[in-house]
Amino acid sequence: MNIILFDNPSETQTLPRSDLRAQHILKVLKCQVDDSFHAGIINGPSGRGTLTAITDQNLTLHFSWTDAQQPIDDIQVIIGLPRPQTARKILNTLSTLGASTLHFVQTDKSDRNYTNSKLWSTDEWLRHLIDGAQQAFTTNIPTVHWDTSLYKTIKTLDPTCTKIALDNYEGQNALSQTTLTLPLVIAIGPEQGWADRDRELLRRHGFYLAHLGQRVLRVETACISALSIIKSKLGQM
Repeated sequence: MNIILFDNPSETQTLPRSDLRAQHILKVLKCQVDDSFHAGIINGPSGRGTLTAITDQNLTLHFSWTDAQQPIDDIQVIIGLPRPQTARKILNTLSTLGASTLHFVQTDKSDRNYTNSKLWSTDEWLRHLIDGAQQAFTTNIPTVHWDTSLYKTIKTLDPTCTKIALDNYEGQNALSQTTLTLPLVIAIGPEQGWADRDRELLRRHGFYLAHLGQRVLRVETACISALSIIKSKLGQM
């Protein structure tokens, strides 16, 4: 953790020693009373936390929130719903890289049983987002939607935004050679790729088909590669 995130803006808080953040403060940062560390509020300001007391059960922390929330680019990512272990990686890494919104959608080739995973039925998905943000030293985490269709998701998009869909088979140009402007939506198919009906739907709603080269990538690798290329073309990497 390069920054430790909290959801409570109070200046004084008590954290159970069983909490992973408390263990990180004591065992990794090796903080003692009066030592401080980087802290932030999820989707809010950041600053410093100070360890003011240690007991057998709890840590007492005092916070000073001094830095405003960092801006985040309007980059939405649509992902054909993948298997849960793949979704976990995507949640973490795209939070680290700075996507604003993640849409996990049902496509013609998606396995609808994946939505039954405890990843989505509990708050586990949120933990992966927070872990990614803590790695990136940011308080921003993406907004996440899941268990909706590609069609319904596309209908919610701003019609004026740049829309790119990645497709190894029918993509016209490499993503790196494609004009990209914000706000932007990048669509990445599920593990078996887009079906013909998906492509027709994407094209009908203004998506330009591009590719990431000749090699077929895993979904999580395609997500990282695409957002890295976008950030690079925007001058941020």
